[in-house]
Amino acid sequence: MSSEFKTGKGAGARARVSRFPGAIRAFASVLLLLCLALPLGADVTYYHMTFDQLRPVAGGFEERGKRYPFRRDGGGAALATRRDARIGSTVLVLKTDPTPPGADRDRAEVQIHSGISWRRDWVASLRFRIPDHTSVVADWQTLMQCPQVGNDLPPPISVDLEPDGRISLVVRSERDVHEIIWSAPLPRGRWSTLALGFRMGADGRARLWLDGRKMVDVRLPLGWVEAEELCVLKTGIYRAPSPNPFELHLDDVTLGDSYTGTRLPK
Repeated sequence: MSSEFKTGKGAGARARVSRFPGAIRAFASVLLLLCLALPLGADVTYYHMTFDQLRPVAGGFEERGKRYPFRRDGGGAALATRRDARIGSTVLVLKTDPTPPGADRDRAEVQIHSGISWRRDWVASLRFRIPDHTSVVADWQTLMQCPQVGNDLPPPISVDLEPDGRISLVVRSERDVHEIIWSAPLPRGRWSTLALGFRMGADGRARLWLDGRKMVDVRLPLGWVEAEELCVLKTGIYRAPSPNPFELHLDDVTLGDSYTGTRLPK
């Protein structure tokens, strides 16, 4: 027995010691209740841009304490918002003018997340609207892309807008083969919902939902070997040179780990 318990202070010490296990039991009970309150396998949403509290800052914008980079190239215009009565929401308006002389591309693009890692599931969803008067360029244009860090090759996965008036899900292999694994008529003049699900790596997977309907689900390798196992997820306007302007409206840009966690009403 310690010397403290042999002195007049021993009774107080014993009292403190006897109360301590009770405090541990109480803490463990609270912790157990909190764990039971969390559903197993709960869907996780990492980012959700609604644009109703958007505040421009240097290099991008902030919303609800999170900062999102925004990049412009060529004829890309500054970001703007407007109230859209059709869906009762403030939306992001992205535009580009015709490509100026000397520029090799146009860009008005928002970075969703710079830390897309390998061997795990990601799902990015958004609402988009392309006005009737806009036209897609004859070469290439993306709506969403995830270029890989460590090389200058095309993104392993992207959602492209085709010059024939279609929207496509495109993947690329180590041989840099441009493979369209799904394509459909591009909705115009109305709001549509799009969700892109993907897993990067040798055991990759690509999925896509349009207006709440699953369009494709393919398992295939995704990602370049000679680069970092990391890509940067972006959405907006990114296109080859064009003599025509282009406009895109976005809302509810969301990133999570499952379709149910990011699913948007039609």
